[in-house]
Amino acid sequence: MTFFPKGEVHLHLRGAAPKEYFLAQITKYLGRKDLFQPFSSTLQNRLFSSRFAGPILKELLSPGIASPEEILNQLFSYSSFDQFLESYITTASLVRSAEDFSRLLSQTKASLRQQGYRFCEVTVSLSEYLMMGIPLLSLLEQLVLSRSSSKEPYLLFTLDPVRNFGALAAENLLQDILQYSSEVFSAVTIGGDETNFPGEDFAHFFSLARESGLKISIHSGETCGPAEMWRVIERISPDRIGHGVRAAEDPKLLEYLAERQIPLEVCISSNLRTGVFPALHAVPLQQIVGAGIPVTLNTDDPTFFATTLENEFELAQSLCPELTQEDLCKLNFEASFLPNDLRERLLRTP
Repeated sequence: MTFFPKGEVHLHLRGAAPKEYFLAQITKYLGRKDLFQPFSSTLQNRLFSSRFAGPILKELLSPGIASPEEILNQLFSYSSFDQFLESYITTASLVRSAEDFSRLLSQTKASLRQQGYRFCEVTVSLSEYLMMGIPLLSLLEQLVLSRSSSKEPYLLFTLDPVRNFGALAAENLLQDILQYSSEVFSAVTIGGDETNFPGEDFAHFFSLARESGLKISIHSGETCGPAEMWRVIERISPDRIGHGVRAAEDPKLLEYLAERQIPLEVCISSNLRTGVFPALHAVPLQQIVGAGIPVTLNTDDPTFFATTLENEFELAQSLCPELTQEDLCKLNFEASFLPNDLRERLLRTP
């Protein structure tokens, strides 16, 4: 049998946690009146902007929903990016202690190991756990422990300060982390509400990260179009772009990305579930690959989107039949932030 190593570069920690983790956390905290109300009014305005209708929070807090299973089903029910983002941020309220965070890490890594991953670049929305009152030092210590484990998959952590908290908060968080260690994270990105918190506002944050030796990715070209991507490229010069699929709307942008060989972190199921594209045939993967742009295939938040990396490969091959499984596996490794020697070893060794 041909050996194809498995790895991905765009995977959010809480988004990859097994459903059993969420069910256990809901059961653990169900009696608390503030289960899904940990947010101050000011913070709530930043996390759940006025564009969000709030159906998930209202449903979760309504008296008609009682069992953990029903709450879990509501958490994973959405039809737009806004609803997904609201659901995702809401699940942060289920991680309330250093012990909760430790189990989140260990159960997620165990799940990835069971799925056969060799490596994963895992994005950690650290601000959301700080919001829940978990000390920064405790979070960083748990991340170091998870990385130091000899069990596969090999993990690289990407810091996401979450753009909804603002650029100054992102800069302050990064400086606090660097005072502890420059080796907890390998890269930085920003996720969240791309429309209300544009990427260029975080240029100084990314500059600080680059000066500290961290690689740069940024969520862009997901809910916003090419104009926002151009601003991000000009102000931030990312090493990779998270999603980036809206680049297909601008031939000059496609040409630029191909010329500079800037990889895109494509997440097909994610884009379908959040309504970025109405159907699979509308995903412009063929246009992007045909332009000569490096792409990676990723699950993004596989538990939220009910997908696997194998499923993402199948979707990609249905759009681009010329891409083989070997091609797709290698693309994920080649665009990764793995050290060169480790990349080569993982590619060669079953």
